[in-house]
Amino acid sequence: MSNEYKEWINDKVCDTLFDANAIDKIEEICTTPYSTRKYVHGWKNGQKVVFMVWLNDEGEWVFEHRELDK
Repeated sequence: MSNEYKEWINDKVCDTLFDANAIDKIEEICTTPYSTRKYVHGWKNGQKVVFMVWLNDEGEWVFEHRELDK
């Protein structure tokens, strides 16, 4: 994958979460091995949050809240 394409995907992932008002600040975006899904670590209302973001079969960017590892 080219760097430009990777940056485009990361931008779309960020836009998806910011547009949904699901996150205030993003700290890290991690790619899952052998997958196009991204884990996004960040902050919402002063609390740490983690989301998984991916492109579904209909071509829409979707996300799910994930539990933090403790």
